[in-house]
Amino acid sequence: MITLRELLADVIEDEAIEHKVKFARAWGITADEWFYSNLERILEGYVESELRKVNRLLSVSPDIALIKKRIDVVREFTQDQIRERGQITYDSNFKTLKNSNHPFLHSLIADLNLYPDWRLKSSTGEANFFCFKKFKRIYKRLDVYQLENVDGFKCEFELPEKDEDAIHLLMMWTPLEKQGLFSYTRHNFRIAFDLLCVRRGLHSLYSPVLGADWPECPLKAGKGE
Repeated sequence: MITLRELLADVIEDEAIEHKVKFARAWGITADEWFYSNLERILEGYVESELRKVNRLLSVSPDIALIKKRIDVVREFTQDQIRERGQITYDSNFKTLKNSNHPFLHSLIADLNLYPDWRLKSSTGEANFFCFKKFKRIYKRLDVYQLENVDGFKCEFELPEKDEDAIHLLMMWTPLEKQGLFSYTRHNFRIAFDLLCVRRGLHSLYSPVLGADWPECPLKAGKGE
């Protein structure tokens, strides 16, 4: 008999489940942490509760009814995974990057000569997201980059995928003493956009923060972030 674990393996990697727990724990999303820490047990309980709603005697075989309901539950779970955005965690200990063989980074570093108050840094991270090519949620390790000026204004981003016409802006930070100063934020964001998009031949900047609710994320921080 096909198990729930076997069905889940087709739609989400074990490493992606582990990272969803890590992400939830980092952001204090206790419901998600509990759910993904006990994913198989919770979904199996859901299967049993759904089976209790129907008369199993009407089924040719209880085993067939169980398998069918497991498939239905995993199909519902898959749709949830498709709708959910990707998630990323990364080390906040960024290190200055002075050279790179990557074309995007190489040209970006060269253009920083136009903006001597800015520097490029790098760090490493982990992510989980739904891959439509594999049609499952997968896990990957990745590099994360940060543009920072002398005031402490920061833009954190991922490199664009191959043939992608957009940069992924993960987060933008304004120093505490500058928060609320629209002209300051606009000026520095314009420089960041120029460096990351205009001079790189890209036409758009995409931020998941603009398209989804983030847990306990204040508009103004209390520690300069």
